[in-house]
Formats: sequence, structure tokens, C-alpha cells
Amino acid sequence: MAKMKRSEKVLWLMVAVALAANIWLPRHLRLKYSWERDLSQRIAADLVRPDTLVTVHTTDSYENAGTPPPSGRVHPRFAAAEYGPDGVALPSEARQIRVQYQITVPKGTFRLRENMRCWLPFPQGAKLIEAGVNGVPFPEDKIILSGTSSPHGSLYMETRSSRYKDITFHEVYEYQYKPLFHPGRSEESDVLARWIRDSITQAPMKEYSTIEDIPGKVKSEKRGDDGGKALLFIKMCKDKGIPVRWRSGLEPARGKVFLREWAEVSSDGEEWHPASLSGDGTPDFGSVILINNDFSGELYPAKKYPRSDNVDFLRGEVEWDGGNLYFNQWNSEIQIEYLEQ
Repeated sequence: MAKMKRSEKVLWLMVAVALAANIWLPRHLRLKYSWERDLSQRIAADLVRPDTLVTVHTTDSYENAGTPPPSGRVHPRFAAAEYGPDGVALPSEARQIRVQYQITVPKGTFRLRENMRCWLPFPQGAKLIEAGVNGVPFPEDKIILSGTSSPHGSLYMETRSSRYKDITFHEVYEYQYKPLFHPGRSEESDVLARWIRDSITQAPMKEYSTIEDIPGKVKSEKRGDDGGKALLFIKMCKDKGIPVRWRSGLEPARGKVFLREWAEVSSDGEEWHPASLSGDGTPDFGSVILINNDFSGELYPAKKYPRSDNVDFLRGEVEWDGGNLYFNQWNSEIQIEYLEQ
């Protein structure tokens, strides 16, 4: 075997050093996570993109249905399918649905293979059909469900990233619509709810994680979305010792999926009813997919880095070893099929 020339040895040594540097340097030169830097990136992302969370008022036209469309935040990337006649969901005729939800992290997001962790929103009491990565089902012992005792309903999976292909986490579940509350009244809480209806204008808000004090901002600016008004109402009720809680979920309507957030009060701590915080009264929550029983709770398993939405949990969360992946770093899709009874 012919001996390598000195120039060839030098060349191969340079190649080896370059390969080693490509692997070692990115890991050791990686900036330590900083919430201040993370927050500035979130604010910048919200400023340069169109509003992806807009308020849809119930005064909009709503053809082919007997009830007005829901008000609240809606994410236009959610693409729902098979809604029934003329694209309008008819929950009174279809009480059970099958939902496929997925989060995709585009290829090239990571330079090297990294650990990725994903939390998908999973409704309380839903039946899991399948969950996996890139179309391949995960073994059941690799999937972690939060359970009914958790404030946020979630399904957790983890995998390794790839620089050459998208990574898609998916779940499929069936959900049975059910009444979410009992009718009732609370005179003292009605006074607070009436003040919010009369004083707070319905308006879109920026991402919750970029707002330091949401109730204070809504109260001082006299404007807020459904979630912001609910948080203000909850604070006012707690200050007076009134039993109150947060609830949220997804509501398909008019070919979109709305993020529904509301507050409920109780006179005895057992039977709950929603507070009417909008001028058009309390909407019908009979077609809401209930996911969260509280706000700003811990996910299960717990996230290492701050959540993209540190209040609610309706779109999911993704992180890797070096930090959180914000909403603008991944895409989400939802498909809904109404099942025959």
C-alpha cells in the first residue's frame, strides 16, 4: 500500500479538524438560555407577523346556523375539515367527533440532531386512538397523558430532530360533547361581570407570554379579549372570596377552530356556571372541546423552559435541549370529523 504524501496527510488532518469543529463548536459556543433574550424574540415575532390571533365578534354573519359564531381568539393556521353542510358544524346532530392534531417542526431548524419534546393539547375524557411521529405510531408506554387531575390536558412525546426532514408530532382522538356547566346565578359576581361588560371593550391582545400583568393591562386600557377579561374577572372574584375558576378549549365553527377561554363561578364550590363577560351574553359552550381546568399550571411532564403561552394551553408546546420553540418556529394543523351516533 502506497504511503500518503505529506500534503495528503495535511489535507486529511484539516478535514478531520473541520468535522470535529462542526460537531464540537456549535455545542460549546451555544449561548446559555436567557429569558430576556427569549422575550425580546417573542415580541419581535409578534411585531413583524400579521395578527395570528384575532377577535371574531358575534355580530358577524353566520349563515346556515341558528346561533352566532363564537367570539375569541382564532389561529388561521388551524385548518379544519369535514364540518357538515356548507362548512358549518352542527353539534346538535353530531355529538361525537374524531380529531387529528399535529405540530410540525420544519427541517433545517436544527443543525445537529437534538432532543425534541412536544406537548399536544389532549381533552379531558377523550379516547386516544393513535399518537406518533412522522406517521409512525408511538408505543403506548412512550406516550404520557396528563390525566384529569392536571390543570392542562396534554399528550407528551419526545424524539430526535433532523436537519434533513420535517418532524411532525401527531395525535388522533375521539371526543364526546357533554354539558360543561350547570345553570345558576351569583349576585355578587354578576355585579363584577356587569362592570366588565360595560367597561371593557372586546379587542385582540398580543401573546400572553409577552404581557407582564394581563388583568392589570385589561383594566387600565379598558380593552381585552375573552381570556384577558376572564383573567381580570377571576382576580376580582378572588379578591372578594368568590369561588371562581378558569376553563378553556377549542370550538370548531365556520371552517375555523376558535380558542375559547372563559371564567366560571359557583355559590357552593360544586355547581359552576359561566360568567357573562361579553355584551352579547353567555354563548353556548355545547360544542367546545374542553382541554384546561386552570391557567398557568405545570405541564406534565414539566417543561424545562418557559412556555410559548404561559397562561393557556390550546396550541401545544415544543422545546429542545437549548430552549423553547416559539409559535413562529413550528406549524400546527387540525382536522375534525363528525361521527354518526
